[in-house]
Amino acid sequence: LALAAFQTPDSDKEKAKDKEKASLQGKISNAVTGEAVRKVSVILTGHGKPTTAETDEKGQFSFDNLEPGRYTLMAQKNGFATSAYGARGNNVAGTPLELAPGQEMKEVNWKLPPNAVITGKVLDADGEPIQNAMVMPMMAAYDKGKKLWTPVGQATSNDQGEYRVANLKAGSYIVMATNMINNLTGSLTGAAARPATDKPEPTYITTYYPSVAEQEMASPVEVQVGGEVGRIDIHMVKVDAFRVKGHWDNAPTQGKMTLVVLTPKGSGVLGMISANRAQLNPDGSFEFRGVTPGEYLDRKS
Repeated sequence: LALAAFQTPDSDKEKAKDKEKASLQGKISNAVTGEAVRKVSVILTGHGKPTTAETDEKGQFSFDNLEPGRYTLMAQKNGFATSAYGARGNNVAGTPLELAPGQEMKEVNWKLPPNAVITGKVLDADGEPIQNAMVMPMMAAYDKGKKLWTPVGQATSNDQGEYRVANLKAGSYIVMATNMINNLTGSLTGAAARPATDKPEPTYITTYYPSVAEQEMASPVEVQVGGEVGRIDIHMVKVDAFRVKGHWDNAPTQGKMTLVVLTPKGSGVLGMISANRAQLNPDGSFEFRGVTPGEYLDRKS
């Protein structure tokens, strides 16, 4: 008895569809050393949900069973700048890949730029280290033709005044430091327990590298791909400042900590970072210290 094998029309369609599936393969290497980079997350987008692959020991990755069409590739790994295939410089946009039915696209290779590092110290007027200062490199951005400096990373100085900000893209930065101890006032630092005075008290204010209080006077720091720029030491500027006391009527202090924030008027995001803060006392009173002359806005949080 002879048996004949028959294929249904549906199975024929499935086979034909499988033959139309495409694939791509590639490799990712270090843009500085040229070495293969392992454990890079490669994200493929274009049809349906994004698909992710990870590079192996040789920096290679692959995607199979892809529908024909247009795709984009993005690579992510800690210590490297997130990069799109075909992108140039710090530009996020890359080059789309067009896959034809049944195509096996190979050698989709690109170089991943390692991030850079800025290191240095935060020092007082006598060259002594300042601990717990917040240090932030800032990169220029433009809004309606207006140049704005935007923080792109941060670090806190240790007991030796040392700081290290990693994961930075290549480019030009200005670096600022803020003495956070000066900005946390009232009950947070015990300032309320000290006798008040109408006389100015010397305090360290937000300072830009190398030692200027005005953002426009800051010296730019040039960072190369994968480079480490050291000895960016910031000598904090000391000025006369005042204490500001107040009272919040009917303040909701019971059962929770409330902060009162004093922000320089018109200072935007940077003002919130370097703003003076005071904890609201149970009786509704608060006290700021280290307040420099100028116009301020207050808010509660």
